[in-house]
Amino acid sequence: MELDRTIHDINVNMLNGESPILRKDGTTIPIDVRGKGIWDENGNYQGHICIVRDITEHKRIVEKVKESEERFHSITQSANDAIITADSNGT
Repeated sequence: MELDRTIHDINVNMLNGESPILRKDGTTIPIDVRGKGIWDENGNYQGHICIVRDITEHKRIVEKVKESEERFHSITQSANDAIITADSNGT
């Protein structure tokens, strides 16, 4: 993520992105960052405000879903019998 180049640019409305961050204990975790530069009436940079969220659990869940989808696809592709899928409406 290019925080310095984007958040210090008055033409950038909002910074959104994912990035790894190093914690005090030396571990790296994925974070979601949303930030906005703050400018005075003369266009001078005053600072910025950011919301940083740990998305470790979200990433873990997404990976589990992908693994389940891959397993389901593998099973259905190798099955010798017909497999019918339906939602709760029967379609």
